[in-house]
Amino acid sequence: PVVNNTDGSIVGYKYFNFDSTQGKDVSLSLHLIPEGIDGTITIMADRPWASQGGKLLGTIELKADMPKQSTELTAPLPALSELVGKHAVYFIFSSETKEQSLCTLEDFVFTIQ
Repeated sequence: PVVNNTDGSIVGYKYFNFDSTQGKDVSLSLHLIPEGIDGTITIMADRPWASQGGKLLGTIELKADMPKQSTELTAPLPALSELVGKHAVYFIFSSETKEQSLCTLEDFVFTIQ
């Protein structure tokens, strides 16, 4: 598990081959344990910042009232159907609550619909 995902944290994974997703509907299922903080997980390809060439794939919202147990949250990733070849994937954590972890990231799965 990836722990201590506070506002501004970036978790990256290299590399995924997206040749088989071209032109298809793809979603991402994140398995995580919410920690009672409102926040957002932004999903990016190639770089964690759009200003440096990163491509926004999707977002997942975390709510403070979510149970603090292993949870599966799913986000559609329509922009992923445009990618070909190998790309890095980044999760950017953001929240108004500073220096408190939003969640523990357990794992994730891409699903082709």
